[in-house]
Amino acid sequence: MALDYGTKRTKTIYIIVHHFGVDSSYNNLDWQKIAVEHHFKRYPEYHYHYVILTNGQIMKGNPDDVVVWHANNNNVNDTSVAVCLWGNLSKRESTKAQIKSLVALLKKLVRKYKISPENILGHRDVGDEWTECPGHYLYRLLPKIRTEVKETMSKPVWKQKAVNIAKKFGWLKAEHSPDEQADLGTILAIEINKEIERLEYEKSLIETISQLLISEIDKRIRELKNE
Repeated sequence: MALDYGTKRTKTIYIIVHHFGVDSSYNNLDWQKIAVEHHFKRYPEYHYHYVILTNGQIMKGNPDDVVVWHANNNNVNDTSVAVCLWGNLSKRESTKAQIKSLVALLKKLVRKYKISPENILGHRDVGDEWTECPGHYLYRLLPKIRTEVKETMSKPVWKQKAVNIAKKFGWLKAEHSPDEQADLGTILAIEINKEIERLEYEKSLIETISQLLISEIDKRIRELKNE
């Protein structure tokens, strides 16, 4: 039995990659309006968890832990995250910015939901024989994309642990992928926070030593008075 639209998924097995299938001349900023009015008139909302615009910007659609009806396959809908690239990718290639953002997002999602990179599939792979989605140009890139994500998953986890520690101590305030290059501001903020912690520790250490010395001097003065 299919889960209702918008309910929480009980498990996540797949990431399904789509293309919008509309001409790229449409303004990027109209993506939500077009999704509702042109694509999914039968349903209450747009049917993706993420949409990647031509400039590489990742737009958040539905929460990525809820069911959306995007694949015309109930078993897949109930167990998948839907990622859509803007444009008709049967007529044109995706932009380099889109692919870069797609790979970064896929890396994040496979780690978050512990999904096998082999389960990163195109819409046409999951039962819709009539569809070209995610478009010929994007579909032929999926094997290479899966390999890139898989190679990342096989790397040591020390980088993610480093990010987790930095977040725990407040050195990082926002979400940050371990494979994402940090901007200069982030690096400086981390170093400044580390220096502040070092100075605070030294201050605390000096205060403790001072208290011990004062206590020892008081003790010695009392001893001299009693002699």
